[in-house]
Amino acid sequence: MGLEQEPVAIELPLILFVEGQDEVKVFARLLTDLGREHEIQVINAGGRDRFKTAFPGYVLQEGFRRVTSLAVVQDADEGVAPRFQSISNVLQKYDLPVPAGAGQFADHEGRRTGVYLLPDNVRAGCLEDLFLESMSDAGFRAYVTQYVDGLPGILQVLPVGHPRVPATFYVPRRPAKAKALAALAGTEDPVNRLGLAAEQHYWNFGHVAFDALRGFLQQL
Repeated sequence: MGLEQEPVAIELPLILFVEGQDEVKVFARLLTDLGREHEIQVINAGGRDRFKTAFPGYVLQEGFRRVTSLAVVQDADEGVAPRFQSISNVLQKYDLPVPAGAGQFADHEGRRTGVYLLPDNVRAGCLEDLFLESMSDAGFRAYVTQYVDGLPGILQVLPVGHPRVPATFYVPRRPAKAKALAALAGTEDPVNRLGLAAEQHYWNFGHVAFDALRGFLQQL
């Protein structure tokens, strides 16, 4: 188990909490696209269980008193309802406004709080789903889908809790992540991280798939 990451210092009054370093890079590029990269600080506060243990390290900072608006963006891997409830519990614990639902903001006593669950506040999924949807016009997208969707007919499924056999390949547990990696093979100098792909301008943030997320960030 890795060491817990030390909280970074809060420097701006507008904060966007995301769940990984890849997400920090992706959202930094998206905010640049929106012209707000100098207004909003993007912080890796972890997802799922790590968020609730990391969040106090930010709330208790002196700089948090100057925060007027914050948003939490996470994957909805296991569904929107349980992930939204978990984040809401953390916000409520620290007397922060709790939105009525995912994709919304709540305001109270001069502070605004929002929650956005990827890919679209409705479906279970992740950041990779949004990346793939933004590739709808890419000619090779069909080949990526065909490759990953065909793996169950070739590879075996590794049962949960069972150890992997060395030099053996298995059906991906998270198909969207597998498809994103396969898609990134179609780049001039292939990268294996979505954050690096964002920094190298392979994300099409102007695609309609990002409309809802862009609108959400503009409310921050």
